[in-house]
Amino acid sequence: MKKTLLPLLLLLILTSFAFAADKVRIEAPEKVTGGDIFQVKVIIDEPLIWELCKKVEISCEGNCPVMMLRGQKETWTLAEFNYSGEKELVFDATMFARDWENDDGKMIFRFMGDIDDMSAKYPGLQQYDQILAVVEKKIAVSKVDFSMELPNAPSGEFIKDNWKDVQIAPGFSFQNKGADSSTAIGVYRGDMGRGVCFGPSTDEYLLCSYFTKSQKDNPEPDFVMSEHDYGTMGLSGPSKGYNYIRAIKGEPQDDYDKEGNKIKVAGYEIIYIYEAKVGIVYFGGNFRKSGTVPAGEVDSYVSKSIQEMHTMVSSQRFINTGYAGEGGPSIYKPNLPDIKDSSLYVWGTVSDTDGNPMPYMRLVVKAKGKRFEGATEKTGDFKILLTDLKLGKEEDASLVMEFSYIRDGKNYFTINSLTPRRYERVAAAKKFKIIDSENAELHVQLDGKADRTMGYSVPEASIEHLSVSYYHMHEAFEFALEKLKANVDYKLPVEVWIGNTQGQTHYDMQNSDILIAARVASRTSQERPKNREYHEFAHHLMYAEYGDFATGRNNPESVPHAGFINPNTGDSWTEGFAEFIALAIAKEAGDKKPQLYSAWGDLETNNYKVWEGQGKLEEFAVAALLWDVYDSTNEKGDSLTIPLDEIWQVIKVKRADLYDYYLAFKQAYPKKSKEIDDVFILHGVFWDTTEGNKKYDTGEAWKQTSVNPFRYKFIDLSSNDTSKIIYKPGMVVGKASNYERNRTSAVWVPNAFIKVSDRNVDFYKVKVSYPNAAQDYEYLTEERGGLIYINPLAEGSDATITVSPESDAYSSDAPMTITAKELSGNVFVAPEEQKGHFAEHDFNLKPTGKTETKAYVTYGKEEPVYAYEGDPGAEPIVPLKLEGNGADISTGGFNIWPFVIGAIIIGTGVFMYKKPELRKKAVAGTKKGVYLFGKHGVPFIIKVLKLSWKAAVWLVKSILWVIKKAIELARPHVKKAHEGIKHKLSEAKKKR
Repeated sequence: MKKTLLPLLLLLILTSFAFAADKVRIEAPEKVTGGDIFQVKVIIDEPLIWELCKKVEISCEGNCPVMMLRGQKETWTLAEFNYSGEKELVFDATMFARDWENDDGKMIFRFMGDIDDMSAKYPGLQQYDQILAVVEKKIAVSKVDFSMELPNAPSGEFIKDNWKDVQIAPGFSFQNKGADSSTAIGVYRGDMGRGVCFGPSTDEYLLCSYFTKSQKDNPEPDFVMSEHDYGTMGLSGPSKGYNYIRAIKGEPQDDYDKEGNKIKVAGYEIIYIYEAKVGIVYFGGNFRKSGTVPAGEVDSYVSKSIQEMHTMVSSQRFINTGYAGEGGPSIYKPNLPDIKDSSLYVWGTVSDTDGNPMPYMRLVVKAKGKRFEGATEKTGDFKILLTDLKLGKEEDASLVMEFSYIRDGKNYFTINSLTPRRYERVAAAKKFKIIDSENAELHVQLDGKADRTMGYSVPEASIEHLSVSYYHMHEAFEFALEKLKANVDYKLPVEVWIGNTQGQTHYDMQNSDILIAARVASRTSQERPKNREYHEFAHHLMYAEYGDFATGRNNPESVPHAGFINPNTGDSWTEGFAEFIALAIAKEAGDKKPQLYSAWGDLETNNYKVWEGQGKLEEFAVAALLWDVYDSTNEKGDSLTIPLDEIWQVIKVKRADLYDYYLAFKQAYPKKSKEIDDVFILHGVFWDTTEGNKKYDTGEAWKQTSVNPFRYKFIDLSSNDTSKIIYKPGMVVGKASNYERNRTSAVWVPNAFIKVSDRNVDFYKVKVSYPNAAQDYEYLTEERGGLIYINPLAEGSDATITVSPESDAYSSDAPMTITAKELSGNVFVAPEEQKGHFAEHDFNLKPTGKTETKAYVTYGKEEPVYAYEGDPGAEPIVPLKLEGNGADISTGGFNIWPFVIGAIIIGTGVFMYKKPELRKKAVAGTKKGVYLFGKHGVPFIIKVLKLSWKAAVWLVKSILWVIKKAIELARPHVKKAHEGIKHKLSEAKKKR
């Protein structure tokens, strides 16, 4: 037994020592490739450092990493920075190899306090030291070789300088071995470099400290500066690049070919200077090429050479060739003062149903009649100090978590939920105990699962949905505040009202409200978060910036979501803006497929035109257009990439409609005029002046004008085959219209549904397959009311769509397969032929015997349906009036005391009844008590019930109040009778 115990004790001692050593630690790789970006994370899990540290000093020994603290203005020598209690510090870093035998570097972080501050806070300590703690870690760096894609050299070779074991900037030169003076290569040489850049040193520069803004606006003679996407050069992180090019072409001159024939030749010279930044790594260099070529081919040679240079820059790679030196673990050296902290804290984390942190929540700790307020941090962590609290050995307390998002001193949004009778501010409470005046640690997951220590201001079944909605609203606000630096301060807080049963999901700008209907409020809804929280928040973002929506939307003939049939594109801009912002939020939040817009499919692959889907998809054409302007995936007609922050500068300004935004893009980027035209034309945004056939054709936009008789108006397109509508020179780009007009939350396309009779499966997988498999994508759609929505693809799509059940409990051997062309042909039929669905299908569902894990979890009892959910600014059907404040919640759990008291009373009664000598007295006493209750209590009940009859609405409350009053009136008499019984029992015992 002793032999077994000793190792266990040693293990416990060592484990506790290791835990203490890890209070502050560096998390970073022990070995890195020279020049690559890596992350350094410093974890601080020591309350005394949170409290006492004022600044952090960084130093190093050996090969020093170059680091950048995220969120601060950086310099090349990041020696020290202020510290304000952060739980972790995150850096981007890189190291460059040197020609040393042991090429490693040690990072050292010193946490520094202020001696005067410590002595004032904790007087009487024997010693104060400015250095509170030190943590260090050694990292080894690899040497690297260099590679780059050089052009073909038919009459010579490239001499590579410093490409092996790179210590200085690599370069190359071309050795011409050809005898022909008209060789295409001529002279070709270049020099490349790599370093670290934390951004422009001043506002004068574009990227780092080389190209200036004045050079871009006023280049030197014959030079042209352009932005260029060079990719990431094998690294990771955001990238941006510029080139500065001079191409000189000489006049034709006489020369002779190999056979002695007289020919015309021309000389040329290209100077190509570039600067690119990937994360914090900087690439810069220059190429020079000159030569003499046939005079008629000089333009082609110059263009080809510039493309070669683009490729050369993009293809640069630095390759790991092995490590010189070894890394090491994180080593922590605490030097904290010996403070017996009498402070008491409640600390822990709050997360949503999916385990995501619940940032910036308002928190209140209630203990011994006092309230202590705090909030969660961005990470969901919290720490609340309980001051001046005198406690016993064990005290009851509660943590109240209000669904209010408060950061920077502002309440940005609050979540409210519709209970059976009224809206309530959403809040949760966790009951806990403070034992022996020790700090309390709480980790709360707001998933609504049964927990006796939890209580809620709303039905607990709704919490799993509401907590997720809070997190998505946080993502939206964080994106606007941190990524866009946008103005969202319009009638804050935004009140989010969840759970109406009238199907209203929209933004109301009058009071800055977001409504989410119960039928789409489920966390299993495929509309969350892009077509729910993100989309509706984007409407708030637009209204906060514009003070309105796009001007064209105010036209009285403009109908929300009507699309191409509207008199202008103001409404489609308003909705397309919201859909684009939703995709951008998703990308920033880490969505692996941000371009998938819920059940509406892939907005990158589908180049929707404004007239598609009988005009209903115009808003998606706008969203897809903006996505093409933003994303780096380029295709035919889409060679444009503009950073999001620059796009925002254009679209954050209120304008009339899509045409005005087209003009604004052209004005902001005059050198990208053709690329802008191309992407607008790609999405059909041009004024097609070709006349149509003057009659309705399948696929044209239409609007019903009367019910009986059935009449409608339509937009006559230039071709009855909409895939053949093409841009012709001279047509006005930016105006989405046909020849008849000078026209300046997403809607479901009518008829685009599969009807099913077997409703046992809630979700269906929609797989979209292309001949080029790289374009394939899939998403889930829902069965709602016997219908499955399938969004039509862009015209001309060669995809095949396969729909199959997504279920554990059921299998299917009969999926539905349809081509994109067949789908459009079936959906877009004449108005009088539409039945509300384009096909009926039996998936032949067969039970598997397994438990279903993919069921739709309803919010309340509201089943999801495919229905229109309202327009921005629509009047709410249910008044948005708050009845409760959400803060005063009683926690759940089993309260045993009523049962204990009841058992005592019953037990006493049984004891009394079994004693013959007491039975008569007990019965008599009970009769007297009943008589007294009848005499004094019942008349009062009858009297008040008669009065309460006049107010029938409050009948139940009145009865409860009357009964309470009656009992209170009868209680003294009953108590007196009960005391008489006890006295007689006592006398009987004495006699015995």
